[in-house]
Amino acid sequence: MMKGSKMIRDKAPSARQIDALIEEYAALQSALLKERATQRTIQEKCDERKAELLEVIEAFGVDHTEKSRRIQGLHHSAMATVGTLVQVDDAACESFREYLERTLPGEVAEKFFCRHVSYQIVKGPDEVLRSLDLPTRVRNKVSELVRACFRVTAKAPSLRVELADVEKG
Repeated sequence: MMKGSKMIRDKAPSARQIDALIEEYAALQSALLKERATQRTIQEKCDERKAELLEVIEAFGVDHTEKSRRIQGLHHSAMATVGTLVQVDDAACESFREYLERTLPGEVAEKFFCRHVSYQIVKGPDEVLRSLDLPTRVRNKVSELVRACFRVTAKAPSLRVELADVEKG
């Protein structure tokens, strides 16, 4: 038996004591499983209510900010905000950089990129493009390749609720 156990003694525990220990352990395991199931059930219900609330806000809420909608009850309000992520596509950047190196003389690629472990396009690549004297066909291709370097994805909507302090009476 483990140190710190009530059962450690010089003499082996009786069969009844072993049964009691096993039964207690099994009961605790059963209680733990029930608690986890309850937590899972509560989480599922919470997720369902959140989805329902987000649908209601989307359908009937009013614009709060550019990416937020708000709905007001008698005492409480809720706001849904949808954000977007903009990520640089490394493969597209590599293709763009290779194109620039093959097509344009000099160090034009360095004007578009700060090279790290991954590519990071400089702030305002459209300004860089406007500053270059390029044939129309090359300018269009470069512009297309710049756009391909960005991947915009929608994030899951966040939900914030505000509960009013309503006196119970």
